[in-house]
Amino acid sequence: MARAYSNDLRRKFLQAYEKGKGTLGELAERFGVSVGWAKKISAAYTRTGQVERPPWRRGPVSRVTPAVQEWMREQIRRRPDVTLMELQQQLEQSRGVGLSIGRLWRALQQMGLRLKKSHSTPRNKRRRKRSSAGRHQDRSLKSSRLRCGLRDPVTWWPKSPHCLVTVPHIRPLLAYVGESPSPTGLE
Repeated sequence: MARAYSNDLRRKFLQAYEKGKGTLGELAERFGVSVGWAKKISAAYTRTGQVERPPWRRGPVSRVTPAVQEWMREQIRRRPDVTLMELQQQLEQSRGVGLSIGRLWRALQQMGLRLKKSHSTPRNKRRRKRSSAGRHQDRSLKSSRLRCGLRDPVTWWPKSPHCLVTVPHIRPLLAYVGESPSPTGLE
């Protein structure tokens, strides 16, 4: 990876340019740097007046300052069952600091605070997967073969998630049609 030029080189380059020892292109060639770099540091010097390279800083300044952390710690100490959404709204109203739920979660984790499960809230309404064991037994073998693209119902194994008939249903369907299935049901 390329390394940044030293502050000494920047200083010498800018001093030579100020003394009028050449244009940016000529000085760039003499100092062995690119013209783009020469333009960039010249513009930065004109804009800020600083010769040294600015210290590298990663990303924007965090809005979660130590004062905000202490405020959040105090709010949680007062009311331990506060939700993230309520804490987010209180933070926006009292401090004027807008944080997303995800950033608020990360801030609490960095502070060493854990989130507890609240047993007083209702459970999630997740649907349980149910087997379709008795749902398709009365369908005809022909319609289920057409939907799954089957040719021989005895040698069929499910390959598509959209098939209406699964392996355990082959034997009852064959018995329903009147054929005698083999003991394994796989021939």
